[in-house]
Amino acid sequence: MKESNTFRILMFPWLAHGHISPFIELSKRLAKNKFKIYFCSTEINLNFIKESKSFDENSSDHSIELVRLDLPDFPELPPHYHTTKNLPPHLTSTLKLAFRMSKPSFSNILNTLKPDLLIYDVLQSWAAELAAFNSIPSVLFLIIGAANISFFYHGTNCRVSGTNETYPFSEIFFRDYEMKKIIATYQELTKLESEEAEVFKCFELSSDIVLVKSWTEIEGRYIDHLSLCSGKKVVSVGPLNNQDDDTKEEEEQEDNSHIIKFLNSKDESSVVYVSFGSEYFLSKEEREEIAYGLELSNANFIWVVIFPMGHAVALEEALDR
Repeated sequence: MKESNTFRILMFPWLAHGHISPFIELSKRLAKNKFKIYFCSTEINLNFIKESKSFDENSSDHSIELVRLDLPDFPELPPHYHTTKNLPPHLTSTLKLAFRMSKPSFSNILNTLKPDLLIYDVLQSWAAELAAFNSIPSVLFLIIGAANISFFYHGTNCRVSGTNETYPFSEIFFRDYEMKKIIATYQELTKLESEEAEVFKCFELSSDIVLVKSWTEIEGRYIDHLSLCSGKKVVSVGPLNNQDDDTKEEEEQEDNSHIIKFLNSKDESSVVYVSFGSEYFLSKEEREEIAYGLELSNANFIWVVIFPMGHAVALEEALDR
């Protein structure tokens, strides 16, 4: 039964921790403003949230209720793989398929909770369609920067419309070798074209506004351009850092004191940080190219190299040096 005078929001991110974390932080801020929040994900992701230091069910987070999404059974995709964390790369497409096939489970959740609003992630327009079928408005929440999205949206819009309008911010562009690789990829994989269409659909289904994890002070012109291209009012929600970041930062500094000492020994703005996220695994060829590039640059650097679970190797072996 719906709580009287309480606006209820269902949050529905993609199954990656890099998406879940900003959705949780936005949920916490909305909960503090007297909204009732339902947070929907798979059981393994919900367990991660419960165990996280940044989430306390007995504190102000009590206005956030965790809701389990059931994925269909795939023999090669047991429940501990219902997340991108530690997911073998070859199972990524299977997880995406299982996620799309969870529509009946998500439909039941909508029918049971009857939220006043759905906030959904990119590449899952089907969730917004189900919400619309149930007369529930929905809003798209982008967890990556406005510059990235506006550049992508502009380029895709040009391809769809057949125009060749130059992106207005010349500092962001594809180099010749990048364009060749993109063109080759489009010729080989029609799946990427469907994902482009999916992004457009996610924008179209968003009710009047689109939320973006960004700052107007830093990305104001990209936010404005994205609004112009998409016909939606793009609203920045800030960086959404963990509110316990100060404590965590002190703990991490103690754990990584050797890195802090290294940085303190270098001049300001003289160290390059290289990372592709916690869930992207570089191939041997990619590692070698990056290593050669860093070597030729003669720059000080910190490079984060991630391997799938059970595949960790020594740095020398990883670089074959």
